[in-house]
Amino acid sequence: YAENFVTAAICDVKESLASPIKEMLRVLVPNGIGLLGTFTPAAGQQEEALVDGWKNLLAEKGVSQTDVIKESGLWVKFTKPKSPDFDEWAYWRSAPDGNAVSHDKAVGVPGRLRWVDGIMEGQDGGGARCTISAGGRVFIVNNETEMNIRGGYARPKLTARDAWNGTTLWVREVPSFKISNPEATYPDYDFSRQTFFATAGRVYLVLDHKGPLVSLDAATGLTVTEYKEGGSPFIAFLHEGMLVLADDDTVRALNPDTGAILWKKEANITKPGFNSASIVAEGDWIVLDKGNERVGLEAKTGKELWRTPSPGGLFFVQKGVVGSSVSGSSATALAAETGKKLWTHAYDGC
Repeated sequence: YAENFVTAAICDVKESLASPIKEMLRVLVPNGIGLLGTFTPAAGQQEEALVDGWKNLLAEKGVSQTDVIKESGLWVKFTKPKSPDFDEWAYWRSAPDGNAVSHDKAVGVPGRLRWVDGIMEGQDGGGARCTISAGGRVFIVNNETEMNIRGGYARPKLTARDAWNGTTLWVREVPSFKISNPEATYPDYDFSRQTFFATAGRVYLVLDHKGPLVSLDAATGLTVTEYKEGGSPFIAFLHEGMLVLADDDTVRALNPDTGAILWKKEANITKPGFNSASIVAEGDWIVLDKGNERVGLEAKTGKELWRTPSPGGLFFVQKGVVGSSVSGSSATALAAETGKKLWTHAYDGC
C-alpha cells in the first residue's frame, strides 16, 4: 500500500515487533486505527509485560494514544498521530481571511497519482466546481453531467470522500447548483462556493436554490441545522465562534449551534465574482467590499470602525493588514484596525 492510505490495520505479532509497527504506521492514514497483538498469547506469558513492551515500541515511534483490548486474544489499539506539517483547505480560499495560501509543510513535487474522483472537467460544465477538505475528509460539489448540457441535463451532487484514499463516504443532491444560462458557451451556476466550507464535524452550504445555509454532519451527510435567520446568503464563514453570513443587503452574525442572531448590519456589499471575495475576516476585524468603499467592522458586535475609498481588486486580511491587488496595476495595504493606508505600490502589468 501507499503511505497514509489504510484506514485500519491489524497485525498478529509473531516474531519481529519493530518491522510490523514501522509498516503499520507507514500505511495508516493520520488518525487511522491500528491493532497490534496476537490472537493466541503463549501460555505462561505475562500479559502486562507484553502490553508494556508493545506500548514502549509504539511510544518510540511517537504514538501515545493507546488502549488495551482482551477480546479474541490480547491487543493494543492505537491511533496514528496526524503530522503537524499537514494543513487543511476548509474554504474556497483556504480561510475566512481570503488569503489563498496553505500552511502545509509536507507537500512537495507530485510523484504519482493517488486517486481520481468523478468525471473530467469539460467546456460544458462537467466536473468538480469546488473542493474543500477538513477532518480527514474531502468534500466535492460537482456536476455529473451525463450529456452535453445544451442537449442533456446536469446532476449536481455533494460527495464526501476519505481524503487519503478516496473512498466514497456519502453523497447528497445539491438543488441550488442549477444552470442559470444553459445557452452560454460556459454555463453559469447559482451555487455559491463562498458559502461552502467545513470543519472536522460539519459541512456548510446552501443546498436549495435561494434557500438558507445548512450544516450537515460531516460523517453522514445528514442535515443538522438550517440557519433560517441568516436569509439566503452568497457568503458564509465561521469566525471567532460566530457564523457570519451576507446576502444582497445585510451582514449577520449567528450562533452556529442555535442559529440565533448575535448582530445584524445593513451593508449592501458587492456580490462576489468567481474568484473574488466581498468579506474577509481576521481576529477582531471583519472587512467588507462595497464596490467603491472598504468598510471595517468590529467582529464581536458588527459596529462600524472605519470606512475608506476602495483601491479595488482582490483583497484579503493577514496579520492586521488588509491587502488589495489590482491586476496589472497596483497593490495597496490598509491597517485592519483603522483603515489607514499603509502603502501603495504601482507595478507594470504581467
